Amino acid sequence: GGINTTIPSVLFARLINIFFSSPFTYLSVLTLTSLRKMHWFHVLTVAVLAVLVKALRWFLQPFFIWLERKADKSSPVVVDSTGRREEPAQLSQAPSFKLSLVIPAYNEEQRLPKMLEETIEYLERRRKRDPKYTYEFVVANDGSKDKTVQVALDAAALHPGVVLRVIDRSANRGKGGAVKTGAMYARGEYVLMVDADGATRISDLEVLERKMAAVEKDGFGVVVGSRNHLVDDAVAKRKWYRNILMHGFHFLVSTVCGSDIQDTQCGFKLFTRKSAQYLFPNQETEHWAFDVELLYLARKFKMPVAEVPVNWEEIAGSKLNVVEATMSMARDLVLIQAFYMLGVWKANNTILVGDKKSN
Repeated sequence: GGINTTIPSVLFARLINIFFSSPFTYLSVLTLTSLRKMHWFHVLTVAVLAVLVKALRWFLQPFFIWLERKADKSSPVVVDSTGRREEPAQLSQAPSFKLSLVIPAYNEEQRLPKMLEETIEYLERRRKRDPKYTYEFVVANDGSKDKTVQVALDAAALHPGVVLRVIDRSANRGKGGAVKTGAMYARGEYVLMVDADGATRISDLEVLERKMAAVEKDGFGVVVGSRNHLVDDAVAKRKWYRNILMHGFHFLVSTVCGSDIQDTQCGFKLFTRKSAQYLFPNQETEHWAFDVELLYLARKFKMPVAEVPVNWEEIAGSKLNVVEATMSMARDLVLIQAFYMLGVWKANNTILVGDKKSN
């Protein structure tokens, strides 16, 4: 980002955050109203002011969190069959696999094993046809409280020769933060972001790969899986409120960010390594709107971006709260546009990935 983050600025953010917290705000309001007998209009004014302060705190909360996390120098722990260890991020290095599958995971002990089993089965068939088609799994554990890490390792243990690492963070940061953490440790020539629920048919990877071969230029390319074609299709297995969420979010994306991608939120995206090296170190958003920021950055870097239809089915167990996510994504879209316009965040295309610490 463009701000020179210092410890005083972090402390300032925390103090403001404490002031905007509802207990402190309402205590201040009650103290003021008790100083003298107030007319009902004054009481109502103070109450409205308290609500506005609370709303402002909610709106600026991502900024306060961002300031604090920019000062966090801790590194995630890499976990595989050999144990736990600290490693530097590897996205800046030359690729050692054809494909890295980055899987953000938060409390996914129920859905992740089936997804991994189906994906390994598919990829092993491809590797048998082409021994050069090597791959690795990078499971980005986002502070899970269940056995996500263990079930991932157990799934890999059933298939000797399959490379799987868990990039483990103890604190929950959000899906965007997990994807960024995982991508920074990817070692593939191509990086596939794929959800842990297996909602998108893994064989559709070939559709993305064919499109990538057509659009890739100078090592850059992003191909986005899309569910847009399913909206009016009778075979679409989506709940009505998710369709409303997708349409409303696309309207906000088009209005605020000017993207022509119809479905920015599908968790099935393919990046060339060079594109990943530019996009993920610059990514600042850690929650639901991170996909939009990545596409926003891709446009600023003039990368070729394409969208292809994929087969998708809703899988039970989603942790998405529709109302909360809609409000948060709308807020984050406004903040993404504002922070880049104001220079708080900057799309830096001059640094090497190895010069910027993974967050």
